[in-house]
Amino acid sequence: MLGDEKGFRFSPAHLAIGSGDAVKFVVTSGAPHNVVFDTESIPADMREQLDANMGDKTSSLTGDLKANVGDTFTVSFAKIKPGKYPYYCTPHRAVGMTGVITVR
Repeated sequence: MLGDEKGFRFSPAHLAIGSGDAVKFVVTSGAPHNVVFDTESIPADMREQLDANMGDKTSSLTGDLKANVGDTFTVSFAKIKPGKYPYYCTPHRAVGMTGVITVR
């Protein structure tokens, strides 16, 4: 999770993983950041499981804000079916801090 002269972004913004893998997001600059899965874009039958697989949350499918360089947020994709799972950073969504995890 980055914020610098090039803008705010996830790097990489598009990631392909296997079912059962976990993704660790790390704040490297420009905090605060969080990870929020786009509820409308998540398959309805996967929302509850994905939410259960998230660690520190403020609400459903919404990770808490990480304010310090080096802070991490890990999401497990255990029991998640193949598909695309769009996400964004709440404070920086308007400036394009979005991404997609594709579960194979």
